[in-house]
Amino acid sequence: MKGIFKGFAPVDYISRKTGEPVKGCTLHFDCRSEEAFGYVGKSEYISESSPIYKRAIEPYLDKFMDESSDIYGSEIHIDYNVTKRGNSTFTDICELAFVIEEKPGKKAG
Repeated sequence: MKGIFKGFAPVDYISRKTGEPVKGCTLHFDCRSEEAFGYVGKSEYISESSPIYKRAIEPYLDKFMDESSDIYGSEIHIDYNVTKRGNSTFTDICELAFVIEEKPGKKAG
C-alpha cells in the first residue's frame, strides 16, 4: 500500500490491562481506499520491540520530531502479511519504507 505520511505520535505508557510498558509509535497517513473516492486517513501502531521500528522508524526519529521536516508529506510504502483464521482476518506489517525526495541544495553564487 502506498500513502502520504501525515503524522507521528510517540507511544509510552503502562497498560492497565497487563501492567506492562507499551512503547512505540503510531504513524498517521492518507491512502487510497476501494471504499471511498480520494484518500482516507489510516493509522498504524508499531512497537518499539519490532524489527520494523528499528529498521524504518529509528533512523528518522529526528525528522519526526521536526514538523517542518521533509518526511511529512512524503510517500510511505507499507506491506502487510494477511492471515485468515476462521471468519477473522488479521494483518501484520511486514515492510515499511519512506520515500523522501531530497531538496536540491543552493548553488554558490
